[in-house]
Amino acid sequence: MSNTILKVIAAISGIALLIILVIFLLFYLAGRKAENFVDGFQPDISRLEDGRYQGNFAFFGNTKAEISFEIMQGKLVEYEITKLTGTPGYGADYAVKTQINARKDLNFDAATGATITSNFAKAAIRDAIEKGPRR
Repeated sequence: MSNTILKVIAAISGIALLIILVIFLLFYLAGRKAENFVDGFQPDISRLEDGRYQGNFAFFGNTKAEISFEIMQGKLVEYEITKLTGTPGYGADYAVKTQINARKDLNFDAATGATITSNFAKAAIRDAIEKGPRR
């Protein structure tokens, strides 16, 4: 191969690596923001007003999680995670949904290997609770 082709390949590889690093950094920073937002947050649905709640968590205008749920007489009767951004292959959305289904509660443990994604979901739940039920 000629020197020019090698330089082009090196430049493209460098740019690709830089893009990957920027994406990782943004994901990490979003995770830190979510972690700080949910630090110590323990939702108690038995104390929530009846109604339908909707919340989301976004970072730099990029929505990472959207969730809606309904509370009736202090019980979770329905929920939907419409968006949950995470590392592909870790199955965080499945782990979060499984825990919510099993516990019938919005208080769940972080999915193994997907703490950041779990915090996105918790941040959306906290946002929904802070906004209150839709009227």
